[in-house]
Amino acid sequence: MRIFIIVATAALLLTISNNAIACRCFAPPPATSFQRAELVFEGELIREERLERGIAQTLRVLKQQKGEPQNEVVIVVRITDCDYFFESGKVYLVYAVRQENQLRTGLCSNNKELGYSGIKATAGNAPDVAAILESNRLWAEAINYGDAAALDRLFAEDMIVTAGDGTIRDKAGEIKDAVAAPDPAFQWTSRFTTEDVRVTVYETAAVVTGLAKWGFKYKGNEVNNERRYTHTYVKLKDKWRIVAQQTSSNLYKSP
Repeated sequence: MRIFIIVATAALLLTISNNAIACRCFAPPPATSFQRAELVFEGELIREERLERGIAQTLRVLKQQKGEPQNEVVIVVRITDCDYFFESGKVYLVYAVRQENQLRTGLCSNNKELGYSGIKATAGNAPDVAAILESNRLWAEAINYGDAAALDRLFAEDMIVTAGDGTIRDKAGEIKDAVAAPDPAFQWTSRFTTEDVRVTVYETAAVVTGLAKWGFKYKGNEVNNERRYTHTYVKLKDKWRIVAQQTSSNLYKSP
């Protein structure tokens, strides 16, 4: 397996605020980007690692359009106003050029979101499935950024949560657990991501199952977690809300 390093030249979103600094560049026509690129592929984010400066994002190559065949590509996202930040659960078309003996990509490289990834099976109306998948993405994003307001919008008022240890808590308890006050001894080592997502819609109700992964360091101890989760959604006033959540340890792992 050959792995290349791509250093992105465009904006890492450090918060979920929409007040991002605009990148001052102009994307050429896609045909020009294709001609200039050394590597063009469709890929999905499969893992991340925090670095001293930035984040290393590894993409699985799903379909190669140009360049020497690859299985995985590692993208190092630097903190500049033109970084391109890949999100879990999505498939991207990526254009990479070689600069200073490294492959680079950015906001003005004509990279494009192609859709959602990690979905093993879905059933139901396409717009509803898409809305629920977006909710699943926002849930993970809210946990990464400690956004209590976002979780409040996603959770129904009478939400019930069954934790992995059997503890039962309500909406307020789940938000408090997910976005507790920062502890100086706590440090994220890998983002909270979801994969193996399955969606089934039953008119005004839906069930989502998936695998959540995240890593952290606490008081010198490094922990990498995997949890299977089930979300039950109900459509309330034309908005999909999570009414129940259950998590369990991922004891079974595919070989």
